[in-house]
Amino acid sequence: MTYQRFIDRKDKEAIIKSCPDFRFRQHGLPPSWALYSFIIGMLVVVLMINYMSVSLILVPDSEQTPTEKILIFLIGISSLLLGIAFAAYFIIRRISFIVLHTEFQNLLFSGSAALYSEFMLITHPQHGVVYFDYSFDRFFADSTDNPDQMERLLSSAGLKEEEKKKLVAAIAEGKTAKIPFSGTTPGGEKKTLVLQLDPVERPKGFVVIRAYPA
Repeated sequence: MTYQRFIDRKDKEAIIKSCPDFRFRQHGLPPSWALYSFIIGMLVVVLMINYMSVSLILVPDSEQTPTEKILIFLIGISSLLLGIAFAAYFIIRRISFIVLHTEFQNLLFSGSAALYSEFMLITHPQHGVVYFDYSFDRFFADSTDNPDQMERLLSSAGLKEEEKKKLVAAIAEGKTAKIPFSGTTPGGEKKTLVLQLDPVERPKGFVVIRAYPA
């Protein structure tokens, strides 16, 4: 059985560029800044090494003058460090592209998974909510100060006590369930929804919760 991931496509760069609504979040320094920082840091190290070893280099030698020794030393160290710097640059640049492609793939998956739903979240019985979309945060805008996303859902007035217990039990057992839910959107619109719980086949242990119109 074969399958194709988005990050394996050869035309992924063209696809990403054709989506103006995708914004890449920069993680850490850009590759060019990382290269410049590395070169500056290495130049400082070279100067320190040169200063500390100058007394050894200036030891009389019948074959080479002190100037030649210093020049050979600096050329050798500089060549080595520049090689390391450019290797690091291309590695960091490659990693940045991998992160870019993976984030676009994740956006594609999350957007597809949330189709026709009011909000979506993914939870785990031991680790809690591992993902929730923007719609969920907007739907429960009155409790944004609560870092526990599952608690935000369970504390909602739209769930009765017996329905809360059913929801928690379905998550713990990894079972499919449908639970009625009523809530009010940030615009003041009251909605009657159904929470659809579906266990993820792989990786196991996770449950997707999506809210659909009743």
